[in-house]
Amino acid sequence: MIRIIPNILSVIRLLMAFAFIPVFFYEQQQNMWYTASLLLYTLASVTDIVDGYIARKYSASTNMGKFLDPLADKLLQFIVSVCITCVEPLFCIIPIFLFVKEIFMLIGAILLYKKKIVLGSNLFGKLASFVYFLLFFTMIGFRQMIPLPFKICFILVFLAVSLLAFTNYIKVYINIKKQSVLS
Repeated sequence: MIRIIPNILSVIRLLMAFAFIPVFFYEQQQNMWYTASLLLYTLASVTDIVDGYIARKYSASTNMGKFLDPLADKLLQFIVSVCITCVEPLFCIIPIFLFVKEIFMLIGAILLYKKKIVLGSNLFGKLASFVYFLLFFTMIGFRQMIPLPFKICFILVFLAVSLLAFTNYIKVYINIKKQSVLS
């Protein structure tokens, strides 16, 4: 029974990602504080932490979970970044960057999977996810109060952390490819 809990949490996070869209735009249209959006985003992010904890602690990792968890994470990040961009066009680089980065990550994952290699997340990926959470949390809940220079700093920090994580995954991929050539 415990083996399916992380997968259930990932499915819930997927549903929350899609639910975020109408909640966010309803609050935008009504010129309300983004309380429900912020709560929904925070709960969805907490499910990511909880499902990972359960999967590791109880050895409840499954192949379906290895697919669902990153899918739910990336979809949530992409949806939230697109919604934020709709009300803050300055942030348009974020969903574009996320989309392009994930296409490259997917290509790399497919190439490695053909060799029966599945990469998990690493410290840099977790750091990037944490920075994304802080950025999105702040922009959902408090964007009206943030001056333009700070918004530009947010974008630069996002790009820097994303590039750091991405280049780290590229290094790991290249090392694995070198090892497979040598074997």
